[in-house]
Parts: sequence; C-alpha cells; structure tokens
Amino acid sequence: MDTSDAGAPRAPARGIHRAVWSWWQGLNWLLPVATAVVVGVLMPPSPGLLALIPVTALAIGLGSLPRAVLRWRKAVSMPPPITGLVLLNAWSWTAAALAPVLLSRWMEMFDGVERAYFVVVAIACLAWVALLATAIFVPLDTESPRRWTTLAWLAAFVSPLALVGALSIGLLLVGESR
Repeated sequence: MDTSDAGAPRAPARGIHRAVWSWWQGLNWLLPVATAVVVGVLMPPSPGLLALIPVTALAIGLGSLPRAVLRWRKAVSMPPPITGLVLLNAWSWTAAALAPVLLSRWMEMFDGVERAYFVVVAIACLAWVALLATAIFVPLDTESPRRWTTLAWLAAFVSPLALVGALSIGLLLVGESR
C-alpha cells in the first residue's frame, strides 16, 4: 500500500468528484439491499438465485471498504481517477437490482436468464474489486484532473446506455436462438 501520501491533507475536489464522494456512502448500501429485495420478492425461488444472498451480504459488508481506505489515506473528496469506477460500480448494482424486474417477463420464455443475471452481478463485483485496488494504489493528486472529470461524466451517462444496449442485444440473441 502506498503510504507516501498518508499524512498530507487533500484539497477537496469539486463538481462531480465531490458529489460522488457525498452520496457514495449511502449508495453502496442502498443498491445491494435493493438488489436483494428485488431478487427475494420478484424472482421465482431457485437454488441459483438463493446463492446470490451471501454475495449480496458480502457486497453490503464490504461496500464501505474502498471509501474507508481513501479516508485512511486522508482523502477529503473523491480522487478524480476513482470517480468513474464508483459510477460504473453504482450502475452495475443498479442493473443487478433492475435486471430481475426487466427479465421476469421472459423467465418462462427464455433459458439462461438466470445466467445473464449472474453475469450482471459478476460485473458489479469485478467493478468493486477494481475500485478497491484503485483506492489502495492510485495517487490522490492527479496531474490532469480534466481528463478524469471527462471520464467520470462519460461513466455517468454511457454506462447505463451500454447496460441497456447489452440487455437488448442479449434478449435479441436469445430470441433468435429459439
């Protein structure tokens, strides 16, 4: 772990970086809980989906770890290189929470919807792992914050479009294979 910057206070970032820092703590609890509720209420019981309960509990328990690492490193706002990953992680959990609602219509028509849901949750978990690794190793001060701000805004708006596109393509491909 890079401890060379652990003692220096950080100037707060502005704009999207400060906003993401502010709502990150609540969001990393809200989205996994929403996912567990949606899976528990809307999906038909199956051993595969019931196996997601421990994964969701793990996500809730570990959701604060990247932010805690940043606070330990004396960050007072979101380091610009991390903002895009936080947004990707948030959209991944949003997709994980909404996927059962969107896919429940096709549960009886298509095989593999359960597997598609596992892929969505796997993306959310991988985004979290990348977020933790970045929180540990990224320098808190960056040379080009404009680049990171642009990337954060792209993550905020392109991620949901990519998820909708991937869902649409997946449903079309499954429909054509029948």
